[in-house]
Amino acid sequence: MNDDAKRWLAHAYIDLRSAKALIEEEIYSQACFHCQQCVEKSLKSILAYQGKTIPRTHSIAALTTLLVSTWSFSTASELTVFDIFYMLTRYPDAFPGALPDSLSDKSDADNALTIAHNVLTEVEMFLGITVQSPPFGQGSY
Repeated sequence: MNDDAKRWLAHAYIDLRSAKALIEEEIYSQACFHCQQCVEKSLKSILAYQGKTIPRTHSIAALTTLLVSTWSFSTASELTVFDIFYMLTRYPDAFPGALPDSLSDKSDADNALTIAHNVLTEVEMFLGITVQSPPFGQGSY
């Protein structure tokens, strides 16, 4: 695996750990955002591994489209929620009525964490590595 792919995965791992900490603090919308970031960076690690240019997008739908011939998450339809989570945490008026007060709840955060963890795990398996100890000295998830 090349160093760029490792860096993307290390950052995905940190976002996953951040999401877990935010759920423990009951800050669910930001937990969902960090889950989205984990998925985004996991997918970008595949592109980096393949030597492709990493697009400047936060859209999970756009990234999965770029990877469709190479990799597909076992339940790709679950990934579409992450684009909404990203938009709602950055632009509270982006989707009026999408969520009450544009905030995610514990159920949303728990679901997002499960999916993000599964994506990171599947990408690690696809690339043949496990991010156990990323740079910066963090522990395991």
